[in-house]
Amino acid sequence: MRKCQELPKDRWHVYRTGHSGGDPQGKRKAARSFYDTVSEAEEEALNIALAELFYMAGLAFNLVEHPAFRRFLQLLRPAYKPPSRWQLANSLLNEVYNRLKRSIDKLLKQRSGQITLVTDGWTNPRGEAIINYLAVTRTESIFLKNVYTSKDRHTGEYIANGLIEQVEELGRESLTAVTTDNASNMKSSWQVLNVKYPGLLTLGCGSHQTNLMVEDLCKLPKVAETLDRVKEVNTYFKKSAVRVGLIDKTSTERNLPRKAFQLPGKTRWQGKLLTVESCLFNQDVVQAAILDQQGCVGQSPRPDQAQKYTQIRALVLNEEFWDNSRSLRRLLKPFLQVTIALESTKPKASRIYAYYTWLLQETYIDGFLPHDEVITILSNRFNKIYHPLFAIAYLCDPSARESKKVNVTNTQMAGVARYLLQHYNGDSVKAGKVYRGLITLRERVEVFSDEVQWQAAQEGDPAMWWKSLDVNDDLRELAIYSLSINPTTGAAEQNWSTHGFIHSKGRNRLKNERVDKLVYCYTNLRIRDSISKEDSIWFVDEELSEPSDAGFEFYEDPRVFEPDLKDTASLDETLYIPDLGDTPPVNHPLIVVREIR
Repeated sequence: MRKCQELPKDRWHVYRTGHSGGDPQGKRKAARSFYDTVSEAEEEALNIALAELFYMAGLAFNLVEHPAFRRFLQLLRPAYKPPSRWQLANSLLNEVYNRLKRSIDKLLKQRSGQITLVTDGWTNPRGEAIINYLAVTRTESIFLKNVYTSKDRHTGEYIANGLIEQVEELGRESLTAVTTDNASNMKSSWQVLNVKYPGLLTLGCGSHQTNLMVEDLCKLPKVAETLDRVKEVNTYFKKSAVRVGLIDKTSTERNLPRKAFQLPGKTRWQGKLLTVESCLFNQDVVQAAILDQQGCVGQSPRPDQAQKYTQIRALVLNEEFWDNSRSLRRLLKPFLQVTIALESTKPKASRIYAYYTWLLQETYIDGFLPHDEVITILSNRFNKIYHPLFAIAYLCDPSARESKKVNVTNTQMAGVARYLLQHYNGDSVKAGKVYRGLITLRERVEVFSDEVQWQAAQEGDPAMWWKSLDVNDDLRELAIYSLSINPTTGAAEQNWSTHGFIHSKGRNRLKNERVDKLVYCYTNLRIRDSISKEDSIWFVDEELSEPSDAGFEFYEDPRVFEPDLKDTASLDETLYIPDLGDTPPVNHPLIVVREIR
């Protein structure tokens, strides 16, 4: 060791000597063994770890055969031969998927009684129709599987059969609700489910209902007219490269703010608000640019171009147009708050009640639209998704009540009482006790009057707060049940983003079965890792926790490699190749290997 030219003398103390003076030969032998050989168990663990990296990052399989990647691995561990891309796409994918599914199945059993089954439809890049299924708990959105429907039509009966299959796999007792979108075939499937599983709550997507509310409002003549004019102005400047340049030039010369003009999309209502906001943001620069007729239409415009210019000029110089645009923005903005609050992958039953009630109470009206007309539209849509459990969830969620302070009226409480009688199968005594508990909760008296406890419930899972309260067991059970209901399909819709990322146009040849496993791994490996940090019981894999054939202990997370140089009594050898300064040689990585007795 004293002859080593690359290790500073002040680091020699790291190595324990087996005799007085000199460097023990066992050290060098251990180092050579680690770099020059890889046992079968080590190779399996390395392959699994590498495969999980590829699946969690959505990397293309051919990267593993890229010369630069191979060179990196060669420098890191020369003896390790990485798998081929065929192995990544087949045997290793199957192995990782099967191991992960065992862990996720354990988690689903642990989450029994708080799962909402969520489903949605999509079309992949090959034009194939897919239905996905997710299990949404209070803390996770777990991807279950896809069904490629091929030539089958998405009738209510077909949808119901698919949902029944998933309910049976999860177990009826595990579910709080089934949530779909609001299409007629989905509503038809609810009837089949309600017959087969009496008492199973079936819901439409509350977030999608926000989109339908806005669409209804945009059909009102004044809203439609204002939005059409805004789109007309945005299109005039957005669709011409010359006029885009004119806007840039005007913005620079006059030091006026500007942003890109937006146009609404086909599905999400938020595009309408972004369209209005971009037009209003550009008001000053648009009004300045429109005065430059030659810049807008050139020296010799066609008659239709001249007519269009005159029309847009009159529009953007008319203050009434801008006043109506501002009124439209104020009308739409509250719906954005609702959408942001509800498009979540976690249960939001309490937020459904809070935000829709807030819309009815606080929706902006300043004469732009008749108040009664707006309230009628909102009420009709809200009534289509409302359930007394939403009011119960709101009462039971202190954070929701602090976020949006709305009323639960006596009329709504009467509906809650009728639901409780049905929920407890006509047991009026039990229903009455729970109802009394909800009344005290609404008024925040008795056990709910403690302000410190109430404020403490603002953070974390409200269900955990309920478990600590000294209340009636039936009331506690109902509170946790209502707080576990997810009334939106946001998790299923976000899952399509994962599909689009993995099954991209560049990977269009991926087989559907492989896509499903990659989506499963991409989504659920993150859940496994996040939960394993808090509760490793559910994700201990006995096969990986066993020591390797070589007698070395390898940590599950390479970031926790921390050598304990003081406590070496239980170790035969401790090899520590330390950091050799700011720019260590590539053949001296930081590694800890502990040989087990």
